[in-house]
Amino acid sequence: MDTVYRVSDATTWRELDGEIVALDTAESVYYAIAGFGAVLWPKLVTGASPQELIEQVTSTFADVTPDRAAADVDEFIESCLENGLIEVAAE
Repeated sequence: MDTVYRVSDATTWRELDGEIVALDTAESVYYAIAGFGAVLWPKLVTGASPQELIEQVTSTFADVTPDRAAADVDEFIESCLENGLIEVAAE
């Protein structure tokens, strides 16, 4: 079974003009998430596996290959985890 990631309970966010403005309330740090990340964010709000995120990318950006989408999704997940914006969803 794929790991499912979701927006952390410590993250407050809003969508503004196509970008996501997220606040890590534990560290009091703001993040601006645009483009690729903003497309993935709604999926992470409800919880999504890497495969679901890859499918979102390839369906939104026709010129992105599945391999490229997988690499970008992995990098995005890693960055969000490191910054406390997302977490592994409880099973």
